[in-house]
Amino acid sequence: MARKLTVADFFSGAGGFSEGFRQAGFEVVFALDNWAPARNTHKLNHPSCKHPGLDCWLNTQGDILSLDLESINIVVPDVDVIIGSPPCVSFSTSNKAGKADKGLGIKLIEKYLQIIAIKKHRPNSKLKYWLLENVPNSRKHIKNKYSFRMLGLNKKQLQKLNIQKSPDDIALQFDISENKIFNSVNYNVPQKRERFITGEFPEPETKVTTDKSLITLRKVLSNLNCNSKTIIDPVYKFKIQSNQLTDHFYDTEIPQFEWEDSMIKKQQARYYGKMSFPEDLSKPSRTIMATRSVLSRESMIFPNGKPGVYRAPTIREVASLMSFPITYQFQGSTEAVKYRLVGNAVCPNMAFNFAKEIMRREKIVSKRKFKKINLKELEVNLKNNPPPKKKPRDKHQFSNYAEIIPDFKCLNFRVELDNSFPKLTKKIIWRASLHHATGRDNMKSTYPSLTEVKRLLGDSNMKSIMGLLNMKLNNLKKKIPKSAFVFQQRHIRVGKNNNLLSPRELLFCIRDILNQVLPADKFHNRFVDNSGRNHLKFNRGAPPENKIPVKLVAGLYSLLYVLEVIKNK
Repeated sequence: MARKLTVADFFSGAGGFSEGFRQAGFEVVFALDNWAPARNTHKLNHPSCKHPGLDCWLNTQGDILSLDLESINIVVPDVDVIIGSPPCVSFSTSNKAGKADKGLGIKLIEKYLQIIAIKKHRPNSKLKYWLLENVPNSRKHIKNKYSFRMLGLNKKQLQKLNIQKSPDDIALQFDISENKIFNSVNYNVPQKRERFITGEFPEPETKVTTDKSLITLRKVLSNLNCNSKTIIDPVYKFKIQSNQLTDHFYDTEIPQFEWEDSMIKKQQARYYGKMSFPEDLSKPSRTIMATRSVLSRESMIFPNGKPGVYRAPTIREVASLMSFPITYQFQGSTEAVKYRLVGNAVCPNMAFNFAKEIMRREKIVSKRKFKKINLKELEVNLKNNPPPKKKPRDKHQFSNYAEIIPDFKCLNFRVELDNSFPKLTKKIIWRASLHHATGRDNMKSTYPSLTEVKRLLGDSNMKSIMGLLNMKLNNLKKKIPKSAFVFQQRHIRVGKNNNLLSPRELLFCIRDILNQVLPADKFHNRFVDNSGRNHLKFNRGAPPENKIPVKLVAGLYSLLYVLEVIKNK
């Protein structure tokens, strides 16, 4: 009988990396993470593994930076493979638009590489393969080779570690090119999730997934929500009794006040293109995030059986989209904790394909096995302990507002209403502006007066339809609050008011008026020349060819016209 190859998992999280290697026939003997719910989850699913901060070497509390050089060979066992997924938050493009501080992230990666170098170059080392997984953006902050000195190992330290190398010798060298970016959807994972994976290992075949084996979001949802007494795992095809399925079959319906905000962010984004709302079920899912939110642009929202009714995914659904087996359990006290455990993980089925390739290289044949359900030690099953329902709650009195006239983007132009961002200024001044660009950093904007826009429209021979537009806009004025403060109250208060429009309601009304007065078939290709005497001044130079679509100028005029009612004091 062939010996089992052993694995140590750093930044193990919920254990997705470990699970993939376990399924391939590896023995996971060591897992390190500094978050207690992650350690507890890993322990629940990999009970024979040792966990610093839980059941061995308690002083570290799972903190990799607490492992001093003298302790590494004592704490970390000699293994055949080391795997690790350092925290990716600082490298993620979704964190502060990719501008977050990378210092800690780089420090954690270099500590991980230091441990690998020590285990690899120690006398009689058995370490043969190692993998580092992270978001694609992280590769820009990693070097393709490191000397021992670069990893914090001087001559004296190398001698103590009995490593017969010079500090300037190369300790590790690996590929950081774009070729090392892999998409989980190509490895039978029902999710598009790009990850940078580098190290020393044989690569699996590309695109294991075929057109026939592609797992769609609809497939995952239908498998988990069937009315049968048995549930078929949407990824691995094995069955369990439906009453054994945890963290599922609980109510995740989203209140209207929340899904409306999400819909605006997804489909009427100020700087970016439209996203599906609700999710497109005919494809694999988008990338699962680590934060359970229904208010962000990245949030995942599903239809819920009726028009205008939507829900968030359950923990079991996002776990299956990550390719965790339906028998895998998550040890967390709340839905938010479990969501973070799932969203931060490595996709097990993707990890399995990398592990299987190592097994093939080592000429070891192993049968894939799935573990039985362990419910006795599960802290919380959301099926029996659902999260509390969210109640409508007013926003902060200085809540910022900035939204565009919906469905009114044209050639990267849009008209926006904002309240001058009172969280910063402590003043509420409602403004209308015209923007052009595809990103925040490239945006050209202008904040003209009503008179300036009226003159520009007059230059464009629009006088013939201005009367009709003014008449329809005049009818809106009686529903506009007479002060900036009251208009702000309509923004921050949950619920409708039949007498006064909220800022969002006003934008939708203006959209409908513009579509009536300036039908798309007649005004789609009409432009206003912005190079004349009455041109609008943009803060970063003129727009392309100094032309602006007529409908956008009319939209800006309309918004300024009705905002005259508000006294910005």
